[in-house]
Amino acid sequence: MLKGLIHIHTNFSYDGKNTVREWAAFLRAKGYNFVCLTEHDDDFDDAKMAGMVEECRKVSTPSFHMIPGLEFRCANKVHILGLGLTKFYRTTDPIEAVKFIRTNNGASVIAHPRGYEGNITKELLKTVDCVEVWNGAKDSRFFPHPEVLERYKGWKEVNPNLIAIGGADVHGMDSYFQLDVHTADNAGTEWNVRNLRDGGLRKICGRYFSISSGEPRLPLTCLWGMRLVYDHVKTWRDKQKGKPDPSR
Repeated sequence: MLKGLIHIHTNFSYDGKNTVREWAAFLRAKGYNFVCLTEHDDDFDDAKMAGMVEECRKVSTPSFHMIPGLEFRCANKVHILGLGLTKFYRTTDPIEAVKFIRTNNGASVIAHPRGYEGNITKELLKTVDCVEVWNGAKDSRFFPHPEVLERYKGWKEVNPNLIAIGGADVHGMDSYFQLDVHTADNAGTEWNVRNLRDGGLRKICGRYFSISSGEPRLPLTCLWGMRLVYDHVKTWRDKQKGKPDPSR
């Protein structure tokens, strides 16, 4: 099995803190075999894309691959990740983004869907490769949100080939946490996103919790209970820190 981290922002994104080289050294030391960058497309251009691709090439080795990619901010709050892209493209149409990603041999991912689930059309589900059923920034780094896993069952009926994926969605090494994906080592030394897109993804692993990628089966009643406790603790902690109540 190979260990990877998906949905990472470097300082090529306006809200990223660390360079490609810094991330590569940091994650290589933690035993990762691949890292998929997903830089925000809304402040990118061809020159910036070329720079990111070149930086990824420089830090990659036969045993460690830094994979360039983009996060497309589309209409109706939909976000699409393009993993393995080497060319820049700008669109707010999620279907058009997915088509571009596939044409350029990348893997497409619906990112952090919780909150805009109703805007995910059947047409999009039929064309996209993966969906983030666990986003560390939006759902928590400890375990996935049961609501997304419940939704995934219905999405899988629309597209039986839809792959469940996990994304850390981290913008700096100071906020790194473990939310790994494990893939089969069936691509030889030149690892690429086809290993994800073609069914090579096996597990999504946090520090305390892991799920199978192919068909996540969890006792959702138990997970809802864990979520209730987590939300109460987080609300109490935020009040202690003086953070505003997001429900108001």
